Amino acid sequence: MIDQLPLVSDAEGWPWNIETSPDIYSAKIQWPKITIVTPSFNQGIFIEQTIRSVLLQNYPNLEYIIVDGGSSDNTVEIIKKYSKWISYWISEPDKGQSDAINKGLVKSSGILFNWINSDDFLAKECLFLLGKSYTPDKDVYLMDLSIVNSDDSKIISSYRQKLAKDISDTIVDFLIAQPSSFYRLEIIKKIGGIDNRFHFVMDLFLWVRYLLEHGQRNIVLIPYSGASYREHSNTKTNLLADEFENETLAVFYFVIKLLRNRISIQEEFSNFTLGLNKQEIVTVIAKIRDRHLSLLKKNLRSRKYELMFKYFKEYLKTLY
Repeated sequence: MIDQLPLVSDAEGWPWNIETSPDIYSAKIQWPKITIVTPSFNQGIFIEQTIRSVLLQNYPNLEYIIVDGGSSDNTVEIIKKYSKWISYWISEPDKGQSDAINKGLVKSSGILFNWINSDDFLAKECLFLLGKSYTPDKDVYLMDLSIVNSDDSKIISSYRQKLAKDISDTIVDFLIAQPSSFYRLEIIKKIGGIDNRFHFVMDLFLWVRYLLEHGQRNIVLIPYSGASYREHSNTKTNLLADEFENETLAVFYFVIKLLRNRISIQEEFSNFTLGLNKQEIVTVIAKIRDRHLSLLKKNLRSRKYELMFKYFKEYLKTLY
């Protein structure tokens, strides 16, 4: 039973103590198996909250996997503390977050899948609401996201996922929140897993890759919080914002090459059926071009010439 988890004093305010009552899970419902993977590396300060936020969902058909990259802090000690409730865990050197997620995918057997990073945490009743919304004919389930302060977990802002009317806007504006985005596991495995070339925007590439093949018709919006993203000084998007944007540009260039049929069949993640019609293809390329042109002009006005030339090069790639 989950209520046998190691006790933590409420006075400590740490880690996550919010429990979903097991009584809300009706025995009359066949709850879909949900797999959650937590990639981790030296996040001992946060990971216990992450683990408890998953386990205290009390979800009756949960597969929870932790893939640690050989942490040198107290991460492994914390994982061992909860090991009897974890389906599988390992701690060994890896090639980064994407590699860790792919290791977890190999061990995954659920119907629905997501990864939750070791400094983020699921919202109360997230898995209950997800399982209740599941239908076999849908592929992706998008929930809302809260952004919280690292010191006190108070909500700084909230993010409601949405789909644009035009799929080109959905692709180019990438209105997604990975911790609250759940996919059918078979879809991710068919795609080929997570692209190890990306260390920052692997979620964007997965999202765009899905949309290019399947469009928006099999996506469900669940208007409740699914997870909280922790904002702190060591977040990769804060520390390495330039690398984040460079990978974003690489995703868009992949899209351009794909839509113009310039992807080698030997290239990874290229073997799939494009689901866009001719007009949608033209519009997506135009929206990517507009994005790059807008950033080019912005950096020109700011006299950031190095960035201006970077976006100018990307803009040219959309022309030919």
